[in-house]
Amino acid sequence: NAARITHADGCLPKWLERVYSTTMLACKEGVPLPQTLALLTQLRDKGIRPSAHTYSILLGACAHHGGSQQACMLLKDMKAEGFAPFRMDYELAIAACTKSAQASWQTALDVLRDADANGVRVRWLSKIYMMRVALRNGVGWEPAAALMELDEELDHQNTKHKPRKGKSDTTAKTPMWFVGMPLPNTPWHYLSDDVSEEEEQRGKVALLEACFCAAAQDGGCNDRLVPLLEQLRSCGVSPSAKLFEHALWACKRSRTPHGRSNIGVVLDLCQKEDAALLPRLRRAA
Repeated sequence: NAARITHADGCLPKWLERVYSTTMLACKEGVPLPQTLALLTQLRDKGIRPSAHTYSILLGACAHHGGSQQACMLLKDMKAEGFAPFRMDYELAIAACTKSAQASWQTALDVLRDADANGVRVRWLSKIYMMRVALRNGVGWEPAAALMELDEELDHQNTKHKPRKGKSDTTAKTPMWFVGMPLPNTPWHYLSDDVSEEEEQRGKVALLEACFCAAAQDGGCNDRLVPLLEQLRSCGVSPSAKLFEHALWACKRSRTPHGRSNIGVVLDLCQKEDAALLPRLRRAA
């Protein structure tokens, strides 16, 4: 790659910028993040303005390596250069914030708010990234409340949900991305524009499940538990044993004053949903 850049030094700026962006793409996963970002400095030192595509490639590298601070700086640099970040840029920045060694849901929330202020609608998976980190930190309802302020579709108090015709699918497999399942390093499959309506629905269901676990973890938001279960039913999904197990997991990790005491509340809700699940959950508790 270094030889390629040296050979291209005499090219027109447009082509040189393309060579650099191609090199950054090649370095995205196999090269340490500081070295990849150093290519941006080299490009600027040559007096060439990076393109929006170049910034997107670097944000992808930040998402792969967990460079949260670098991703936030790149978003600021994009705006300073006169570029409006795309949805994919914001989603990659959020992935970087939640994958870093010092993963911070607050930083991810700041990126979400910035996207909302600029009229960019970030999709469900990025919000699930943020909620997973928040649940692991045991902070309770606060991040879910912030998401509901940004997206009225999540708030049962502001949205009238239209239930699907027919019975709920009690065997539906919902993606519990926010707890145990590994998230992709760079969610390219989800960032594409051809995401199906079914995939969007699965994302919303997983986020509602995360909000349910956050309410259980908080200890002071028990009045939200039943409405969140109703929202899940309106999406065609009946609450599963796995959901209640994850809610118990969230209660155990709680750092709020009354979160751990909510284990009994979760067990009571489970008994009302399906008493046959109760022995399994008691063992988990």
